[in-house]
Amino acid sequence: MVDSVASSMNAAAQPAARSDPPHRATNRPASELPDRPDAVELSEAARQELERSDSAPIRTELVARVREEIASGQYLTDDKLDAVVERLHEEMFAVA
Repeated sequence: MVDSVASSMNAAAQPAARSDPPHRATNRPASELPDRPDAVELSEAARQELERSDSAPIRTELVARVREEIASGQYLTDDKLDAVVERLHEEMFAVA
């Protein structure tokens, strides 16, 4: 009886056999994979949740300006870095 219980416990402790995801199952090098951009597909439920969410609309003008600043190397300034460090410090140490 003890042996059968131990055998059952050992079998349960073994990880289940895992198959590779379909995109990795072929084990082909990246050079042999189709040349296509990455894509994300959302389920209908996810789309509906995004529509219902209370998130603020994307401020396209701000996004464009920040992208330009990043591309030109002007985005990271000492003032911005100081503000980030201050916020991190407040969050980490609960400074009021």
